[in-house]
Amino acid sequence: MIRAVDRAFDILDCFKTATELNLSELSERTGLSKSTAHRFLAVLEERGAVVRDPKTQRFAIGPAILALSAKQNGPEELQRLAQPIMAELRDSSGETTVLSLRVGDHRIAVDQCESHQQLRRSVQIGEVRPLYLGGAGKAMLAYSDMVERERILQSMPRERITSYTITDPDLLAAELDRIRKRGYAVAENEYLFGVISIAAPVFDAARRAIAALTLTGPVFRITPEMVQRLGPDVAEAAGKLTRLIAPDAKRASVSAASEPEQRRSA
Repeated sequence: MIRAVDRAFDILDCFKTATELNLSELSERTGLSKSTAHRFLAVLEERGAVVRDPKTQRFAIGPAILALSAKQNGPEELQRLAQPIMAELRDSSGETTVLSLRVGDHRIAVDQCESHQQLRRSVQIGEVRPLYLGGAGKAMLAYSDMVERERILQSMPRERITSYTITDPDLLAAELDRIRKRGYAVAENEYLFGVISIAAPVFDAARRAIAALTLTGPVFRITPEMVQRLGPDVAEAAGKLTRLIAPDAKRASVSAASEPEQRRSA
């Protein structure tokens, strides 16, 4: 029994230095045979400790582990402060707003204010995505230090989730630079066709991007013109939350004269 627990932790330890790994990579790193590693991964996946991407067959830390980490970091106060800001942004835009928390190289959705529209985007609370995929993750990744950012970019898989997913590290690095310049990220069709998200980072007192506020909805309703209008609104809402949790943190404001939004096929 003790040996089995030890082997399970050997597998989980592999994700300290890599965002996603396949079975062969985990077998090589742990010294376990593929069949043994597969058996342990099946149990860990069943318990939510790891997740497997059905398209790429790569494994990542799962919601059970991330939720424990998020709980330890105390998101309840952040959620309480974010709720009225999220509701205000939802009501002014008509679209769903989401609060995501950074946990390691991933982000986890911890709260949402759903749109009142009949056709609307709804996220699964506890949903986990790597930082390089989607608006919320990229909004936080853009404000990571350069060493950390480069590590994540170089370790990301090259498989596309959709035909619009950015898999080239240089292209994504350029996109992250644009996000820093305008203050918010845009992701369109990146993980789900027909869905667009606009997200901006939330900072703590040490100027670390610890969370993100996202506005998300169908692409037919959030047009390029709407993105230009809503992007600064999302950034301002994230700035409000930053000022509540870290009053002394200096946040560069996003003006209406920000760089015109080039709609991402992302």
